[in-house]
Amino acid sequence: MKIGRVHIDGHPTFAVQAGDETWVPLTDLSVNAATTADVISHSADVALAVEEAGGGVTDPTLLAPIVAPSKMLAIGLNYMDHIREQDGTAPENPIVFAKYPSSLNDPTGDIVVDPDLTHRADYEAELAVIIGKRTRSVSIDSALSAVYGYAVANDVSARDWQKKDGQFSRSKSFDTFCPIGPWITTSDEVGHPNELEIKSWVNGDARQDFDHQGDDLLGSLPDLVSGPRDDSRAPRRDPDRHTTRSRICHGPAPVPGPWRLRSMRGRGTWTALQQGDRA
Repeated sequence: MKIGRVHIDGHPTFAVQAGDETWVPLTDLSVNAATTADVISHSADVALAVEEAGGGVTDPTLLAPIVAPSKMLAIGLNYMDHIREQDGTAPENPIVFAKYPSSLNDPTGDIVVDPDLTHRADYEAELAVIIGKRTRSVSIDSALSAVYGYAVANDVSARDWQKKDGQFSRSKSFDTFCPIGPWITTSDEVGHPNELEIKSWVNGDARQDFDHQGDDLLGSLPDLVSGPRDDSRAPRRDPDRHTTRSRICHGPAPVPGPWRLRSMRGRGTWTALQQGDRA
């Protein structure tokens, strides 16, 4: 399924994409959901009802599909390309940081880069993983069963404050610094997340093109979802092995925003469009 949020009669509401590719409000399916957690709790009802649904809204404005999350966690320095770009070294354990819910933004919402606050705003197209179950003590083998779905996120950063603070949370949590969407694709339609590709363009210029396979990835998604334990990272990939894939977006001269970030493709499963062209 594709679960999104759309404007209906001037009010935001959760909706599901039906077989005719229109967006049907969940209220039309007798499902009331104010938060993303509500949607997840009713996912079986939605999956059953959408089989007979149709005649919804065509080409709506899509809003952020994440509402009132209990937490937003991110992983830093998980790709060797990004580490080499900064002349850094691979961390011994995953670097986990928070991105505050107040940074959430619509998939085509304006990113506010206030020159009084930062002169080093950067973008990063990321895989967003929506967790649908408690993952405490979950094993690596069972970790993906806790994933409800996937989306595309733009992990915007104030690099100057990231450097000053020595940690990531504040610099990546300015208001509007987390556009996400344009919808959630449920995990049953994606298969294994290693088959997903992420691409980004900045004003038509291709900047990122990567997947989640190969030796460049330090921590796999199942390993990261399973959480801390004695062997907190899977066996390390060879950090000296080079790759031609690019996910570089930490450079000497950030491009002024907003940015166009496009495409998260799971071997033909789906494609997402994010962020408008610069005015």
